[in-house]
Amino acid sequence: MYSQSEKQISGPLQAVAWSHNGTRIASAGKDNAVLVWDASTGNTLLVYRGHTGSLRAIAWSPDDKYIASASSDKTIQVWDATTGHVIYTYHGHKDQVYTVAWSPDGTRLASGSEDKTLQIWDATTGNHLLVYQAQDKVESVTWSPDGTSIAAATSDKDPVVRIWHASLGTPITVYRGHSAGVFSLSWAPDGKRIVSGSADDTAQVWNAITGRIITTYPDAMTGGAVCVSWSPDGKYIASSGLGRSVYCRPHLHILSSKQERPKKCPEKVGTFLRTLSDDHGTPNLLQLQAGAMGCAGHASLNLHHVFDQSLEGGNFSCHQTLRTA
Repeated sequence: MYSQSEKQISGPLQAVAWSHNGTRIASAGKDNAVLVWDASTGNTLLVYRGHTGSLRAIAWSPDDKYIASASSDKTIQVWDATTGHVIYTYHGHKDQVYTVAWSPDGTRLASGSEDKTLQIWDATTGNHLLVYQAQDKVESVTWSPDGTSIAAATSDKDPVVRIWHASLGTPITVYRGHSAGVFSLSWAPDGKRIVSGSADDTAQVWNAITGRIITTYPDAMTGGAVCVSWSPDGKYIASSGLGRSVYCRPHLHILSSKQERPKKCPEKVGTFLRTLSDDHGTPNLLQLQAGAMGCAGHASLNLHHVFDQSLEGGNFSCHQTLRTA
């Protein structure tokens, strides 16, 4: 089921995730395998092959002991991130699973699927706890930092983001700012804002309680903003997309607010830490000053600078482009 000597990626990648302590990286794709890498050397530590279908999402537990992997084989598998030993397999979904996320305290997992459900289950036993019925396939889920709420993004016929109470299952708000399917969500560390990435080529930041729009990045990605993520300090948002070419190298755009426009754009807010393989769908990993984050298998990567966290309707203009060597 797993190997500590296999080093090659075969097939396009679908997901990449850093461990919370920043020492390891997990990547997964259409070859049905999850690879765990040493973040400092790029060496493969473990290859997990428990799934019978392509991988769609991976997530580290808060203590970095376990990885949850979601697959087109309709299952989520939870396994030891060091040994590859399977803890349990969750069979609650009726179709391929697109997304999985641990609650901040590590006691629950949430998953979204082609079967139009968001499901919450016990992270220790795999026992089912709640089901939320969506109007379309669930592309992305994210927990609030305090673990009390959960947001789910849907696509195609119903491009909205819905927020529910994570324990009671009661609805809190619905965000309808996008004109096409919503692929990715990330909750800000302060718990007040959510950024959503969409096939309409925008990344939008909005109030997590009221659903009121705060900022729109109108051209976050050509080909759709398929991955968005906040930096740990809440100052940056990274977005990745397919772009015009699948194989071109990533690039960065740094955007600052007109209300607090600096004399010049920051010279350097991030550096590419390591390219684990070539450009053909393999992960390029970005080390931000504020912390580590990454995106996989997409042709470009934008970095947006959030200067004033309280601004609503801010207009972002100043930009700079950095390119990898």
